[in-house]
Amino acid sequence: MNCPICNVEMVMDYKIKIENGILFNLVTIKKKNDQKKVKAAFCPSCGKIELYTDIPSGEKE
Repeated sequence: MNCPICNVEMVMDYKIKIENGILFNLVTIKKKNDQKKVKAAFCPSCGKIELYTDIPSGEKE
């Protein structure tokens, strides 16, 4: 995934964590019975952060 701001390759597969709080590696998105883990990617050039989830190839449109 390229950064939408500076077009540099983003670093993938990071977990979200809030200091002095809950570990957010359990944060999910959910629709009915379909639940997916949320991951983060960041741009090493400008610092932009993007949230994403893995989508199995059978679910892509």
